[in-house]
Amino acid sequence: MNSSLLSFYFGSLSDAERLKVEQTMLTDTEMLLDYLDLKRQMELATPVVQQPSPALWRRLQAKVKTSKKTQFALVLGISLAAAASLFLFLTATEPVSDGNTPSVQIHTLIDSGHEQLGVSNVL
Repeated sequence: MNSSLLSFYFGSLSDAERLKVEQTMLTDTEMLLDYLDLKRQMELATPVVQQPSPALWRRLQAKVKTSKKTQFALVLGISLAAAASLFLFLTATEPVSDGNTPSVQIHTLIDSGHEQLGVSNVL
């Protein structure tokens, strides 16, 4: 039963196995102490820093090279879109009125001082 304490700690037991371990810990104080000792060791353990393998670095470098090509294509596309937008902006003219059509301008007025401090005429 002590062999399942590590699986119990990491939560990888089925519900039935977990219940069996919990019931055993309630009746067997030695197993409960073993579990608490395991838990304490896991919490106080220093993490091991792993260095990436040379094979991983080679795979990443291959992806970075592909990524640089993709970045170049993206930058080129954005530059062309910006140039086209600038060209259209600079060559666009305002619509010319023929004199017979009156020009209509719409202005929106907002009375911001009337609705302050919860004062409202709305029912």
